[in-house]
Formats: sequence, C-alpha cells, structure tokens
Amino acid sequence: MAEFTRKRDLKSIGIRDITRYVRHRQNGEASPNTILKEPATLSGIFRDYLTEEMILSNPVLAVKKLKLRRIRP
Repeated sequence: MAEFTRKRDLKSIGIRDITRYVRHRQNGEASPNTILKEPATLSGIFRDYLTEEMILSNPVLAVKKLKLRRIRP
C-alpha cells in the first residue's frame, strides 16, 4: 500500500487510491483470498480513525467488493 499512498496523510487517501491498490494486487501474485482480506483490514483501520474523528469518511466502503469464485470438486 505504501507505493500508492507515498507517505501521504491518511485524510488524503481516497477511493481512487484504494481501487488502484486492489487492481494492482489482482494483477500481481496475490491470492484471491488475500485480495479479499486486505480491503477489509483497511476498512477496519479507517473505521477506527472515524471513531476517533480523525477523518471524515471511509473510502474503502465506496469501492466495489470483490467476489471469490468457489471451485467445487
């Protein structure tokens, strides 16, 4: 995530940054399960900052959630 935020303030991270990060992870070698968990973790971090009133919104909530395709034997 560091390459997408470039040591910016948490308040300046937006929907576009989160979307670019998820797409980057999809095109990389990350497993689908990891790609599902990372936005959830980021959302939790933003939620905590919202609770502390350090930010005004959670940009992860506006990003479309990915669906994990299950392959059944």
